[in-house]
Amino acid sequence: MQEIIATILLSVMGGILYRMGGSSRFHTLFRDIGTTLCAVTLMSVFGIKDWTLIASFVLLYAAMTTYLDFVNKWFNHSDREYWLNWMLIGFTYNIAMLPTVWQAGLWKGFGIRMAVLPILFVASDYLVEWYDAKMDPLEDEAVAKEFLRGFLTVVTVPILFIN
Repeated sequence: MQEIIATILLSVMGGILYRMGGSSRFHTLFRDIGTTLCAVTLMSVFGIKDWTLIASFVLLYAAMTTYLDFVNKWFNHSDREYWLNWMLIGFTYNIAMLPTVWQAGLWKGFGIRMAVLPILFVASDYLVEWYDAKMDPLEDEAVAKEFLRGFLTVVTVPILFIN
C-alpha cells in the first residue's frame, strides 16, 4: 500500500515539476532536478538504497536537459519536437536507470519499461493534440503535454521491479 500511495503522489508531483520546468515563469531545474528526484525517490521506496540511485539521478538529470532536437536535422524537420524526439527521450529516460538495473538485476522490468515509456510519450503527445483539436480546445497544450511526460516518467518506475 505504501508503494501505491508513493507512486501516485510522486507521479503527480513529477508531472507538476516537469511542467513548471517548461514554463517561462520557473527555471528548468524544476523539471531537471525535481522530476528526477521524484523518480529516484520512488526507486528508493521500492527498496533500492545504494550508490546506483545517485548514478541514475545524474543520468536522468542529464537526459532531462535535452529534447534531442539534433535528430530533426536527419529528417529535414524544424526545431519543433516530433514523435521521434519523444520516442528517443523515452528511451533515454529509461537508459538513465541502467546503473540501478545492472546492480539489482532488474532486466525484465527494464525491457518492459523500455518498450512502454517511449510509446506512452508519443501516445500522450498525440492524445493531447487530438483532444485539443476534436474535443475541447486547450488554452495551452504544453501544460497538458509536459505534465503527462513528467507523470509518465515517474509512474512507470514500478515497471522496473517486475520480475
